[in-house]
Amino acid sequence: AFSLKGSVSCVCLPGYAGSNGSCRACLAGSYKISNGTGLCTRCAVGLYSETNAASNASVCLTCPPHSDSPAGSSDVTNCTCTPEYIPWYNSSDSPVECIQCEPGKFKDVASAQCLLCAVGKYSTSQGDPCTDCA
Repeated sequence: AFSLKGSVSCVCLPGYAGSNGSCRACLAGSYKISNGTGLCTRCAVGLYSETNAASNASVCLTCPPHSDSPAGSSDVTNCTCTPEYIPWYNSSDSPVECIQCEPGKFKDVASAQCLLCAVGKYSTSQGDPCTDCA
């Protein structure tokens, strides 16, 4: 917080919000660009930020391709795959990317995994649902 000569109160610096000199850092997933008592602004849907006390919207990073996140997300793990995609893991606990099921498989909504099409059904293209054989 700071005040100018002759001020009757203190104001918060960018990256901090509050009033009467009681300023708190904007939490990860938000930012504040100006001096004053205004509120922190949440990163928009599809963006995330891991930075505390951010003073610029550029800290809000775009989720990986084919994933989305709620407004105010504070970590890339808040980015979840969009409906036609499943998370693909390398050796870590965090998904590396979102992929579509290969032909002959479909996305199981309950488990978010690719499962084989049942007997009598098929899919010819990546991400397509299984179709009954004619």
